[in-house]
Amino acid sequence: MKQMPNTILPDLAWSFSRDTPESIAEWEEALLAYGEDVGMPVERESLWLVLPVRALDVQYTYWVFDNEWQPKSKVVSVRASRLLSCSEILFEVHKSSHAELKDQDHRFFEGLELLDEVFEEDVPAYRMLLGS
Repeated sequence: MKQMPNTILPDLAWSFSRDTPESIAEWEEALLAYGEDVGMPVERESLWLVLPVRALDVQYTYWVFDNEWQPKSKVVSVRASRLLSCSEILFEVHKSSHAELKDQDHRFFEGLELLDEVFEEDVPAYRMLLGS
């Protein structure tokens, strides 16, 4: 498997309560505007960093109430016909996780952390770190 960074976008500010933009261009504008709003400006170069993969899995955890609060984990499989940028990966993750994360206490993006295990052979896997 190709060498992957241990963390991806650890300094990017984003809230999964935000609506999903229609396009990657609108997505990047939303990221930039949000970063300005919260005093954590985005370095565009970090968004455009291209990783050496066409496939990546991202796991996240959210909480549901069923007589008591229970953690639920979900994996977003990001697949493309070309190499993926950090921005494109996070855009796909946002589209897939928005419904579960928008009303969660822990809905603020705090980066992606490389996992030792994988969900599919030869596909790097990351855990999405979320804060409140």
